[in-house]
Amino acid sequence: MSDPAAFTDLAQARQGLAPSLLGIDPLLAEPGDTDSSLDPRGWNVERASRCVRHIAQLRKDQAVECGAYEAEIERIAAMEQRAIQRYEGAIARATQLLRAWFEANRPESKRSWDLPAGRIGVRAQPLRAEVVELARALEWARSYLPDAVVVPAGKVDVRKLTEHLRRTGEQPAGCRVVGGDESFYVDTEVE
Repeated sequence: MSDPAAFTDLAQARQGLAPSLLGIDPLLAEPGDTDSSLDPRGWNVERASRCVRHIAQLRKDQAVECGAYEAEIERIAAMEQRAIQRYEGAIARATQLLRAWFEANRPESKRSWDLPAGRIGVRAQPLRAEVVELARALEWARSYLPDAVVVPAGKVDVRKLTEHLRRTGEQPAGCRVVGGDESFYVDTEVE
């Protein structure tokens, strides 16, 4: 990045410029320049070389400044991740305490509890099939549930395997059964 004193130098450099040149980068213009002297057709080798050095300096300044922004973005992203972890940890601990309280005080027929600040409760998680070994699941589906085979892709339709599991209770080969238990929830946006 340019030296902070350069800003003073730039302000001083602008003082000798014609009013129409004030929008031109002061490092390209010189005191006494006119609109016609900035026309590249009138430049000599020294003036063109000065322009090249100016571009090189701008690129260096850009790299330094953008590098500083990238470092700041990384620092802020790390701060964000630490904050997320801190808040998620606190939410998880509070949720565990609420779940223990709910389980200890839950009447048998109640699935939720309305509190002044929100609702807590449990939801039943439906049974579903999850493919863990595609080759075995495909082989099983070809033999016992051909509708579940997705022909061009060589995959199985997990929805059809899940429907079969729920309808018959049979676990397709190459799949595992997930769900069937209760999950605890905290709803803080109850109106």
